[in-house]
Amino acid sequence: MASKTQLLTQLMKSKQFRRLFGKNKIILIIIVVLSAVLALLPSPNIAPPAPEEQEYNVLRCVDGDTIALDDGSGNEMKVRLIGADTPETVRPNTPVQPFGEEASAYTKRLIHESNNKVRLAYDGDSQDKYGRVLALVYVTIPQEGEIMLNERLISEGLARARLQYNYSDALKQRFQQAEESAKRE
Repeated sequence: MASKTQLLTQLMKSKQFRRLFGKNKIILIIIVVLSAVLALLPSPNIAPPAPEEQEYNVLRCVDGDTIALDDGSGNEMKVRLIGADTPETVRPNTPVQPFGEEASAYTKRLIHESNNKVRLAYDGDSQDKYGRVLALVYVTIPQEGEIMLNERLISEGLARARLQYNYSDALKQRFQQAEESAKRE
């Protein structure tokens, strides 16, 4: 596949191009400069690929639906639980919302019970508008085995299902059923 530069060079060497722009050198220079600038710009709206599914060490719980992990190279990676929205506890200029502290404490407890280790899986968008990784977060609890934290928070009534975001319909249905079940209890 020819690069943008090669295609531009071929175009400029063509007879039609020289006939059209031969007398209008300024237009030609503007087109060349703009083409070069556009070639250097990154492609818009292309999200980076999601990291591979693997186990991570939890550094801290930011709140009920956001955790900070060691990305394996010593850097912090913030992860937002896709599809689950707990009440705010740490948002600047926002008071702590009802049940926010309970949701945060529940997340911390389950992560502690899993020896501060989580497994991430991905479905839908890989990042949110704040640059956090969007993921399904799994914890392994000694008495229960592996559970999906996103769904557990919803089924316990500590988070609302957020269905408007980009992830699979199957998960949206699963989260919606968990929310409806929590409302009945």
